[in-house]
Order: sequence, then C-alpha cells, then structure tokens
Amino acid sequence: MIQQFIQERGSHYFKIFKEEDVKNFVNESNNYITLHNTFHSSFEKMQRRRRRFDKQILFKNRCARVCLGIATELMVKATYLKQGYMINRHNKPNTPNIVRIGTIDDQYIIMKTHDFSFLIKKLDSILPEHEYNFEQDIRKGLELARIWRNTNTHGVIGRHIQVGNDYYLINNSIAIINNLVLKGTRIL
Repeated sequence: MIQQFIQERGSHYFKIFKEEDVKNFVNESNNYITLHNTFHSSFEKMQRRRRRFDKQILFKNRCARVCLGIATELMVKATYLKQGYMINRHNKPNTPNIVRIGTIDDQYIIMKTHDFSFLIKKLDSILPEHEYNFEQDIRKGLELARIWRNTNTHGVIGRHIQVGNDYYLINNSIAIINNLVLKGTRIL
C-alpha cells in the first residue's frame, strides 16, 4: 500500500533528466547562488553590528550554506547533463552506474538521481581533459559544499563559522567547472 503511494507520488515529482534540462539546472543554481548571496551579506552585516552571535545571525549563515550547497549540487548535475551523461539512477544489470544519455531503455531508469557524493566522486571521469588536480582544485570545494549542505539541513552542529579558506575552495571549484563545461553559472 505505502509502496504504491510512494511510486505514484514519486512519478509526479521525479523525472528522467535529459540534455535539454541543463538550462533549468543552471538557472536554478543561479537562483540559489542569489539566495546564498542575500543570506551571506545579511549575515556579514549583522555580524559587524553585534559583538556576539545570536540565533538570527547564525540562522542566516546556515541558510547561506544550505543555498550554496544546493546551488553546487545543481551545477554538478548540469555538468553531467551538458557532457551527455545521465544523472538518474538505473537498474540495468551489468551496466556501469554512469552512462551516456540515451544508452539505456527507459524501463531501466529510476526516477531518482544519483547522490551528490557519488556524482562528485565520478565527476573527473566525465570532465573534458584539463590541467587541474581534480582532488585538490575541484573535489575539495565540492565536498565542502556538500558537507555544509548536509550538516546544516540534517542536523544542528553548532559550528557556524567557516574554517580558513572554505569559501575560496568552493568558489574555485565552481569557477573551474564553469570554465571547463558550463560557461554560464554565476560565481559567488
């Protein structure tokens, strides 16, 4: 009974994404970047005016991080689609997890997309040839955005201030992917 409900509702909210969805992913990513910038600038203004952090200041910083994480995930998914790879999961036997769009019959495609962490790990295999060190220059920032999104949406940690050059790492990753593939995602 509940499985049928999940399947019916899931089919309403999920879809099989194709290359023509890249623009929508990039636009939504830009919308979340705008939200991030709004929350982050509000956080910084409030931080300068007050000596101690109160719940309102910390909440704005959490919202900024969640928006940045979502924007980054949408950008990574747009990258896969732009490069011609599926972001939806599939259950076709004896087939790699990452496959080109159109190589698997729709009957095997699941309406859920791959997890963000999985897409990050496999990203280097679908990027065009580049001179960057994937682990250092790209993956670190993407993983950090994922960590921020997860820790700020799935739990209350209490650590609201970034460490060192966290924003630089995320921004650098976004800039590299933008230059390599998307050429249209706004940078922080």
